[in-house]
Amino acid sequence: MTSGYRPVPARAAGPGDLDAIVGTLTTAFFHDPLWGPAFPDEEHRAEQAAAMWRLYATSALRYPWSQVTDHAESVAIWIPRAVRS
Repeated sequence: MTSGYRPVPARAAGPGDLDAIVGTLTTAFFHDPLWGPAFPDEEHRAEQAAAMWRLYATSALRYPWSQVTDHAESVAIWIPRAVRS
């Protein structure tokens, strides 16, 4: 029996991926129970949430750990925690 697992190719995200990343995250979390109350006006939610996701993604892209699929259908944003000496 096979698992059916097929790896999905991903690559490091770069500045050219920002708009696609923002679109994916805005769409993915539009009806999320956490973000709905944060942006209660559904008519303006996409615009408001996109501004927040843009700030978040822009901040994360300075690190080399954020990943996207070819068309940013899937996004993984990683921000390292601060290391204290």
